[in-house]
Amino acid sequence: MKVVSVQKLILISAISVLLCLSGCAQSTGANAAASSSSSSSSAGQTTEGSIVGEGSISVANHRVEVKGGKVTVDGVSFGEALESSTVRYLVTPSGAKLFVDGQLRNAAAG
Repeated sequence: MKVVSVQKLILISAISVLLCLSGCAQSTGANAAASSSSSSSSAGQTTEGSIVGEGSISVANHRVEVKGGKVTVDGVSFGEALESSTVRYLVTPSGAKLFVDGQLRNAAAG
C-alpha cells in the first residue's frame, strides 16, 4: 500500500514541476535561461521551491523573487544573488529557510 502512495506522490510531484516549468517559461519570456520549480511532501509538512537565474515562485503562500540581482521573500530583502545563482526556499512546520547557492540566508538588515 505504501509503495502505491509513494508512486502516486512521485507522479504528482513530477506533473507539478512540469506544469510550473511550463508556466514559468511563459511568464519569463525573453529570459530563457531562468527556471523555477516547486514541490511538496505527501504529508503536506514540507514545501519547497527553487529559482535559477531571475524569476519568481510561490511557496506555501510566500512570494520568492529574484530580480535585478536581489532576492526577496514577501517583499523583504534577503540580499544579492548572482545571475547564475540557485535560490531555494524551504517551508517546514518549524519555519521557513532561504538558501542561495546552498548558503543559508537571513533577512538583510535595513
